[in-house]
Amino acid sequence: MADLLDTGALLEQLLPGGGIEARRMDGTELREHLSAILNPSLPTRLWSPSPDPRMTLSEELAHTSFTETPDGLVARHPDGGVLHGRMQSLRSWPSDPDRDTLALFLEEADFSHDLVLNLWKPPRKKTLDAVQSHMTVSRFLGLLLPGRSYRLENDQRQRERFLEAAFEDDREGGDPFAVNLCLSFWSDNESDLTEMGQELFRAYSSVPGTLLAHEPYRQWPLFLSGLPLQTDASDRWETILSGSLPLFLPVWDKSPDDENPWFWSHNHLDEAVGLDFWNPFYPNHNGLILGSSGSGKSFASKMLLGQFLSQNENHEAIVVESGEDFEKFCRFFKGRYVKIDLGGAFSLNPFPERFRLLAGRKNGDRYDPDILGLLGSVLETFLTPSFPVGPLHRRILLACVETIYDRLEDDKRRPVLSMLAQELLAFRGKDREDETLSYAMGKVLESWATGIYQDLVNHPGGFDYTERLVAFDLSALESHGALKGIVFAFIGSLSLFRLREGGADRKLYLVFDEAHRILRELKGTEFLSNLYRTVRKWGGGVVAITQSPADLLEEELAAGLLNNTFWTWVFPLANGHERLAELGFDEREQSLVHSLERVRGAFSEGYLRIGTDGRILRLEAFPLAFWLGTRSPDEDRTFREAEKQHGGFLEGLRFLSRRGEGR
Repeated sequence: MADLLDTGALLEQLLPGGGIEARRMDGTELREHLSAILNPSLPTRLWSPSPDPRMTLSEELAHTSFTETPDGLVARHPDGGVLHGRMQSLRSWPSDPDRDTLALFLEEADFSHDLVLNLWKPPRKKTLDAVQSHMTVSRFLGLLLPGRSYRLENDQRQRERFLEAAFEDDREGGDPFAVNLCLSFWSDNESDLTEMGQELFRAYSSVPGTLLAHEPYRQWPLFLSGLPLQTDASDRWETILSGSLPLFLPVWDKSPDDENPWFWSHNHLDEAVGLDFWNPFYPNHNGLILGSSGSGKSFASKMLLGQFLSQNENHEAIVVESGEDFEKFCRFFKGRYVKIDLGGAFSLNPFPERFRLLAGRKNGDRYDPDILGLLGSVLETFLTPSFPVGPLHRRILLACVETIYDRLEDDKRRPVLSMLAQELLAFRGKDREDETLSYAMGKVLESWATGIYQDLVNHPGGFDYTERLVAFDLSALESHGALKGIVFAFIGSLSLFRLREGGADRKLYLVFDEAHRILRELKGTEFLSNLYRTVRKWGGGVVAITQSPADLLEEELAAGLLNNTFWTWVFPLANGHERLAELGFDEREQSLVHSLERVRGAFSEGYLRIGTDGRILRLEAFPLAFWLGTRSPDEDRTFREAEKQHGGFLEGLRFLSRRGEGR
């Protein structure tokens, strides 16, 4: 057993993610797996009684005796039970096998079977001999079947390319491995084996690029080749390069749960996964969620925030979105949902009260340098649509900001944008260049403070709230791109002020959708770098959501966002898979993203990578989560009807949740 476990550890080091089954097996599970092979049975064990768990592995091997016959194997149990079995092995594989290669075969084969995939590292000479023998067979068949010679010649060139890649190319992924894929089927009635074999051939014929040998072959070596350390007992193995092998193997992604998990989910094997996105050893708590429309990314963000808010009453969240996706979510958590438009119902003031700037000052500063720098970066968003903002602009801008704060008589008051515009227009600098720049900035801010946006951006009251969850809907600003960037900067600064005023245990997530569009409007400003730098310092986290890595990477500020993001959660993508490499995803991770599945109303799979650790998470749409997160015209209508019929939001939600998902 120790040798077997050592072999498993070696395999994991060679190929993280590879294994006999699609899960990590400890010693007991490995023993059970081997016992099932060594004591073959149908889905319900025919042997009675079951093997004694106190037996050694050798005793369990001796529990069943085997006899080889010309047509198969006979397995005899000490209690008199007898099973008849046959072994089959793939004779050739597709040139580029992947995890779905055998899917049709496994679905169409409706008989009892055990499929064993065994992996081993062959010596160079043995690999050369095997490839050479394949080429010899190809040439021989080419003489007998000249009509197929062209295909066989292509096979020969493919073998030559394989040898070159395996032994002459130093690139990663070129090492050769040997894989033995053997299938056994057993029955207590020997006459059943013929029909089962016919089904087996029919199933194999549905797999393009595979071939099942018709010639008789000794059964005992095939049986042995399914056991660890016995993989080369048969010569019915295929060579494959390690670069292609991870695409074919199942995934081991059940990493140990975090020490203090608060987010719970399942992986694709239905194993529970507990994570702590606020692990104190992480360099930051910022994340990125990618996925096409309808892939499950919004559902994932709601599950993340729902468990985050439920875990501690000092946890808070601010959401920026377009399209009322979080409206029901906010109502459930007794939050506040704000639709921002130009109708005068909402106003923002980028300036905090004076006492906030005085509270954190030190070393003789007039005002808190962190808040002052953050405020300056917010004000830049008003200017950058008109001209680039440089260091001299920033120096003059902050000097005028300090001046208007100095003139306030009450520390609980805050300036307004028009006051800063007038100060810039009247600014007297060291030279003509200073005055020219300040005048240009003053005119731009004056246009914002007195134009069609004055009710929104030049209101002395600002925006205050007491709820733990606030969501802002910016859909009404779609035709006002520059204003959208300004509003996001205001909301971002709002989240930082909440963090600054909270206690040591306050944590806050700022989540913003359509990240690539927000980045586009913030181009040329220092706000994003200020946001990510300050949120890390004050103990918060920023989560950006977008549909495609391509959309994000096209934006100028993407590098700053990615360099300050520690975890990435990818759901099925409509396009841009090739750009995942620019996010640091290797070929195996890219293939996993391709394999992700989703069933509306049931589950969504996403590949989550935290630092260098990756795993597939399967988010299940249990009834409450489904009705809080779903958005479609029919489902919205069903929800409104339930709300009206049962007398309120929570009552309607309770009714639908008890009834089940609206699949």
